[in-house]
Amino acid sequence: MRTLAPERPTFLFEWGEGRYAAVGYRPRSETLFPNGKDALAALRQEMVELTKSATLDEALLDGDTNGTRRLAAMLNQGLVGFIAYEALQLALGFDPWGQMALLSRFIKAPTVALFDHHEQTMTIAGASEGMVRRCAWELAQAPDLSPLEIPDPEALPEALQPMPSDEVFAAKSAAARTRLAAGEAKQLTLARSFKAAPRGANVFDAYRALRVLSPRSNLFFLDFVETPIAPGMTLFGASDESFETLPDADADAATAIDEIGNVLLAGAPVGDPTKAAARLARMFEAGPRMLYGGAAGYLLPGGEVNLALGRASAVLLHGELTVTAAAPVSSDGSAHYEVLRQARPLLAAIRAAQESLHAREEEAKRKAEAAAKREAEAAAKAEAAAKEAAETDAGEASSS
Repeated sequence: MRTLAPERPTFLFEWGEGRYAAVGYRPRSETLFPNGKDALAALRQEMVELTKSATLDEALLDGDTNGTRRLAAMLNQGLVGFIAYEALQLALGFDPWGQMALLSRFIKAPTVALFDHHEQTMTIAGASEGMVRRCAWELAQAPDLSPLEIPDPEALPEALQPMPSDEVFAAKSAAARTRLAAGEAKQLTLARSFKAAPRGANVFDAYRALRVLSPRSNLFFLDFVETPIAPGMTLFGASDESFETLPDADADAATAIDEIGNVLLAGAPVGDPTKAAARLARMFEAGPRMLYGGAAGYLLPGGEVNLALGRASAVLLHGELTVTAAAPVSSDGSAHYEVLRQARPLLAAIRAAQESLHAREEEAKRKAEAAAKREAEAAAKAEAAAKEAAETDAGEASSS
């Protein structure tokens, strides 16, 4: 879908222990909540309005025994995207990061292809019959993916840059232990980022490698294009934690968003007590956490929700990949190793994408060299044949 509609945002969300996968593209619009706003309050209002305008053709429900037609139709009218950890900033009592531009971003009302791998079905939902037919045709025309080698789970990306450095992170952890000893919090978890340049690698190859390295129940790939008010960005990750609500005719969309806020706050990976630990973490961390402590997935009219709760995740922004993870501050100074352990599947996935690019480049080089060799051999044969013909003609002329 990314190659068929490169000017529009797309997504891939996989859940249900590998049973379901939803691909969406050509959304009606995007909705985003920038820094300085109460993102959850704005999202609550967005969902209330979305629920009021949603419709469902009852004929779709006839024979829909596994609910895939209904779900596809709802996804076509819903939101798919992410909520950053920083969306909790008002509730946690800290100010926005200066460089943090977005607290959440969602694709609204996309054309959707929903796959049920158990039933071996594909259901397409769009705003019109024409959009459905177009999606079916474009899926049939989608290019084949290049083969991907089994990724090395211990590999790290080329030119990896820890942020902050090991020495600075160790110093920050030591300072944090002093604050803990003073009783400012009982426990504290510090986040750290690792930056790497893609170097031309296809970030979707990194997602494909992550599916092998971390085959958890929820995986997501969100690809947003640049707009006049927001940068292009790609987010991907895997999580074995999720927040889900079931279809309910009496569900309340506003209540569902409140529940999301409560779940994110309750599970905020900052320490104990949450607010005090969040304030300390903010003092020692070098930048926003984004999806570490946030969530990614879908919100449907009526309040049905399926969100992968973010832990280690990757963000491609301004040409740079950032992987963020975190670990509890400990007396033995092992936080560095724990952060790297959490981040390693994503880092190995990025390296696998880089290696895949190198393999394609080497294959292209071999093919080009083989073609050049064949051309040289053909030219040599043609030259030899011409020389032989010229010698034959000269011999015949001498005889006569």
